Amino acid sequence: MKDKMPPFKRKKSGKSFPVKVCTLDAELEFNLEWRATGRDLFDLVCRTIGLRETWYFGLQYEDAKGFISWLKLDKKVQDQGISQQPTTPFMFLGKFYPEDVAEELVQEVTQHLFFLQVKQAILSMDIYCPPEASVLLASYAVQAKYGDYDESTYKPGMLASDDLLPQRVIDQYQMTPEMWEDRIKIWYADHRGMSRDEAEMEYLKIAQDLDMYGVNYFPINIRELKRSVRYSSTTNNQKPTCRHQKFQIKTIGITITAISSLYTKYGSKVYVVNTCSLVAELTRLVWGCNVRARAVSTGVAPPLPCSTHANKKDTELYLGVTALGLNIYEKDNKLTPKTTFTWSEIRHISFDDKKFIIKPVEKSSPNFVFFSQKVRMNKLVSSQGYTQ
Repeated sequence: MKDKMPPFKRKKSGKSFPVKVCTLDAELEFNLEWRATGRDLFDLVCRTIGLRETWYFGLQYEDAKGFISWLKLDKKVQDQGISQQPTTPFMFLGKFYPEDVAEELVQEVTQHLFFLQVKQAILSMDIYCPPEASVLLASYAVQAKYGDYDESTYKPGMLASDDLLPQRVIDQYQMTPEMWEDRIKIWYADHRGMSRDEAEMEYLKIAQDLDMYGVNYFPINIRELKRSVRYSSTTNNQKPTCRHQKFQIKTIGITITAISSLYTKYGSKVYVVNTCSLVAELTRLVWGCNVRARAVSTGVAPPLPCSTHANKKDTELYLGVTALGLNIYEKDNKLTPKTTFTWSEIRHISFDDKKFIIKPVEKSSPNFVFFSQKVRMNKLVSSQGYTQ
């Protein structure tokens, strides 16, 4: 009895298709059978490069509609909307970042791939790195590439062709390339005796403490329902008892989905809440996760009758997915999260069209709801989840 053929093979045939897989230091080309799954391709790449710590990595690609996606391992490659290019390209990248590189990364190949990926993210400014740390990291990168500093063979301008510092750092100071090289060279000379693997590990140990290390950012919108109030010119004849009437406004996560009422009925008359205290309280609580706000009439509410109308406003934010949980960032500050959900606090994550819902473990806590800019982004976020 003949052995069953593997789902991948090197030789072309009418029932196979070519794929190209790029790591950050090599390009691999294979021919896959049409029935090959994502797992077949992923395992083939890992065997080829000798990688055993496979759980950190994934295969990323741009689908036929131009969206970035992670290849699902349990589905056929051909069923995942891959582009119909002559050779289907994939990127073999770290998908999940280790919390402690020194403790968790065992294989040299794993360490090297993460070094290249983190270095690229810092130089492309996807990870913010302050100037002092940038120079130190550059010196470790030089040690990893060239080995020990040798004053007798080192020539000025030797590092000119190397991309070592983020452009933001270079633009921040009025320094010539020669001045930057001198700064890097001082640290580089101190690394004598350090092997490539040791230099790369030192690089990663510093990089893992940067605020944006290991965070995958996704643009999201938080929808708020704001109400404005219009008043007539009738006299204010409110009774004092209304001044102490409490009004509860239920907030769902940090998304204000509705304000139950801005006015209340006392006998046969309607009294308006003082909206100043309401707005102040909602502003203070907008980043809260499990809150109930109370607005109290102070007796200075404008005259009645009144009418209300709603204005829907989208607040642009970033969702950050990390090894520790989910972070919410303001649009102009990707360094410091405003709200954090650890994975242990999250019971379930689901999405419906552009709507994304995070359900806390504590059932009395409200759900956190946000809206992605594209439907495909929700699938990308959920595939990035460390709890899966």
